[in-house]
Amino acid sequence: MNKRNEENEAKLLLDAQRYRDRYETRANFFDPIRHIERDLMMRRDFDHEWREEVTKDGKKVEAKVSFDKNGAFLEISNNAIIEAHAGIGEALHTLYHEISHTILHTSKYCRQSKSYEMARSGVYDIGSFRTDPEDEWEANVFGSGLHIPIDMVFPETTVSVLKWQYKASETKARRAIEQKRRLWKVIERIRNGRDD
Repeated sequence: MNKRNEENEAKLLLDAQRYRDRYETRANFFDPIRHIERDLMMRRDFDHEWREEVTKDGKKVEAKVSFDKNGAFLEISNNAIIEAHAGIGEALHTLYHEISHTILHTSKYCRQSKSYEMARSGVYDIGSFRTDPEDEWEANVFGSGLHIPIDMVFPETTVSVLKWQYKASETKARRAIEQKRRLWKVIERIRNGRDD
């Protein structure tokens, strides 16, 4: 990975940490479903009849951000809601990823929808704009930082601790440890250069 990408990755992880810190208290850990409904004040479309979708690589789509004239809302399958409440890591990752798209990219997608003159249909599917691999990479990095805060990964942190504490999958826990090991110098350099 080149230095520019490492710096962008570190900045996204730190931004996710700060974002999470804003909405988390000692008594109330960051809960993605609560955050969607209360903090972002997004509608979760309960009445929406979920239609099965599959990505190009054959994965089932469990959630996506859409928006209409009233703003952004999350379309989510019942299966993803049940799994997220149960603390299943991949379902949680999906929610964190979609929250990240909302935080990072909604204004871009709104501008695109207007330029495509899609207003006539009333509802715009942000997913149709996700052709930019950079947007997906950003949502994955920011989402992983929301799921497992980079400041909570220490040299002695184990995969099992992250799995238990953050209800993360083994893959996500390993990735968080690897990110911290790979990026800690960049993170410290950014922190020392920022006026936070």
